[in-house]
Amino acid sequence: MITPRCLRVVVLSAVTHALFLQGGEPVCCSGIYPHLAMFNEENECGTGAVVPWAGRLWVVIYAPHQPTGSTDKLYETTPDLQQIVRPESIGGTPANRMVHRESEQLFIGPYAIDAQRKVRVILYERMFGRPTGNARHLADPANRIYCATMEEGIYEVNVHTLEVTELCADEHFDKNSRWQNLPKKDARFANLPGSHGKGLYSSQGLLVCANNGEYS
Repeated sequence: MITPRCLRVVVLSAVTHALFLQGGEPVCCSGIYPHLAMFNEENECGTGAVVPWAGRLWVVIYAPHQPTGSTDKLYETTPDLQQIVRPESIGGTPANRMVHRESEQLFIGPYAIDAQRKVRVILYERMFGRPTGNARHLADPANRIYCATMEEGIYEVNVHTLEVTELCADEHFDKNSRWQNLPKKDARFANLPGSHGKGLYSSQGLLVCANNGEYS
């Protein structure tokens, strides 16, 4: 259902985008550029991560509880405020971001973006879950990184090939039974306290996962 306020935003965004395409200056309303609005077809639309990289501003948006993808997009914004919706987009519920200096790549959501702005995708079939954090690898930081999901999944990613190794399985379960990721009998689980993960960091020989909330 589109509320009157949302409808006004959509109409204003469409009008200002049309003016922008005709060569006019981008319309600014109290510091807001309506033509840069971002949308999805889910029950919620939020900004998961924002990173300046390779001369552009990169943004991923998210939908709630979508570890296998959604209608959310990866956006690229140019210095003159042109918005590019990347065709490689696969959506999901991402909040992770990290610049890997050795390989000159930005890892944001399920995407790896090089210095020439080429986008590669890590499919959710290979790295299931809602990615929430990236961190430098403890043993091989030049060639691998870590990625953690909100439901305790921890993965190792080769920055060159994007090959994924599961270190701890994701325990995500959809309460509405639209899909399930059933636990594997032989899987290793992180068994972290709290409701779901909100960050990842490595330092001083340790990989640190941050969780929030309580199951109760």
